[in-house]
Amino acid sequence: METETIKHTGGDWELVEASNTLGDFFIRSSEAPGGIAVLVRGLGKEEEEANARLLLAAPEMLDSLHDLVEWANGFDGAAGKSEPPWIQKAREILKKIEAGK
Repeated sequence: METETIKHTGGDWELVEASNTLGDFFIRSSEAPGGIAVLVRGLGKEEEEANARLLLAAPEMLDSLHDLVEWANGFDGAAGKSEPPWIQKAREILKKIEAGK
């Protein structure tokens, strides 16, 4: 399976704590200084921050999934072994992410 990188907002993403009417945290980058995402209030500050940090890591996780699948592609069918479930899961996640193409 060949994977394609989706177009998402580039630049280094950063988490900003900003108490405003929408939420306590937002994510921005050098390419989107006005913001990429706002974590809406209602879950409690600790949970909102945890969710924000998860979103903040999304570009790196996406790159890692692509690297993992590319690496696994070099071993497809090697020695008659089936693909491990964690590689299959990585492929499924990439399909879900890139379904909008």
